[in-house]
Amino acid sequence: MLVNHIHISDNIAPPNPTVNRNDAIAVAESTLRCAYDSRPITLHYLANAAGSVSLVYAISVKNEESGEWYEAHVDAHSAKLLSTVNYVAHATVRRP
Repeated sequence: MLVNHIHISDNIAPPNPTVNRNDAIAVAESTLRCAYDSRPITLHYLANAAGSVSLVYAISVKNEESGEWYEAHVDAHSAKLLSTVNYVAHATVRRP
């Protein structure tokens, strides 16, 4: 399929991962200095700013000591950490 003279299928990663999930967990843990928290790992597509689409593992990792908690998106073909979602929000409540 052509869209704006770009072959769409050329920009979408193959659907079968070439990186095993334990290696993806290790990348998330070491890069973010957190530990895998045993939530189910999902495999899905992530759109990149350059217009390509990567197949990623979505891995939940936490650091109990620092209070950090992320969903890490690790490329299922290159094992690179592509993005994170930070689940921690800090707030201050002031009472009148």
